[in-house]
Amino acid sequence: METNKKSVIALRCSILSGVFASLAAVFGKFATSPQICHSYVLLLIGWIFNFSNNSFEIQWLIRTLQVLSFTTMILVNSMMWTQFSLALAYSEHTIQVTTVNTVTNFICSAIFGVIIFDESITIQWTIGITCIMLGIILLKRNDTSIINRSSNNLN
Repeated sequence: METNKKSVIALRCSILSGVFASLAAVFGKFATSPQICHSYVLLLIGWIFNFSNNSFEIQWLIRTLQVLSFTTMILVNSMMWTQFSLALAYSEHTIQVTTVNTVTNFICSAIFGVIIFDESITIQWTIGITCIMLGIILLKRNDTSIINRSSNNLN
C-alpha cells in the first residue's frame, strides 16, 4: 500500500480513536454518577410520565441507565483501542498517532462537556490545547524536513 494512503488511514483511525475515547469518558460519567443520571432521567422521562422525584420507577431507570452506560463505555473503549491499534499499524510515527488521538479526545471531551454536562471551558484549557496543537504541527513539519534531508543524503 502506498505511503500516502497509509498515512491517511492512520490519521482517520487516530481521530476516530480520540472520538471514541471521549465518548467512553461520557458514558463512564453516566455509569458512575447517579446524580447525573437522576437529572437526565427526570429531564427526559420524569416530566412525561409525571413520576415523583424518588419513585421506584425513577430509581429503576437510573440504575438501568447506569448499567447501559457502563456496558456502552466498555464497548466504545474496545472500539477506541481497535482504531488506535490500526492507526499505529498504518503509521510510521507513533508520536503522531498518540498526539492526534489526544488532541481529538480533548476537543471532543470539551464539546461533550459543554453540551451534555453544562461545563465551561477555561482560558487555561484553551491555552493548553493550543500548545498541544502547535506541538503537533511542529512534529509534522519536523517529520517532513527529516524525510527531505535523508532523501537528499541518499543522492
